[in-house]
Amino acid sequence: MAKEMVIVKFGGSLITDKSSDKPKINRLHLEAIGNILKQTNYDLIVVHGAGSFGHPIAKKFNISVGLDGSIEQKEAIKETREQVQELNTILCNYMNREGISTASIVP
Repeated sequence: MAKEMVIVKFGGSLITDKSSDKPKINRLHLEAIGNILKQTNYDLIVVHGAGSFGHPIAKKFNISVGLDGSIEQKEAIKETREQVQELNTILCNYMNREGISTASIVP
């Protein structure tokens, strides 16, 4: 019998130090998450927020307000995407080291 599939979302403030102005992982929470996921009997789809890997830049350049067409904002969007991808890579690498198989899908 196939395992039941469950979607789990980890907020960016859980897996990062969202109060940091620079990208910073919350390793203690990441370790706890890994321990919990290793014990589950479900097939998981994990999605995550950006936390300190996306929100400081988005806030600085008012991306949440809307696009203004400026070169600075376009560069900020590019940097935000790169940092969130870095967070995803860190999360996947950690899970893989813990024996939790992952595959990343970037929108």
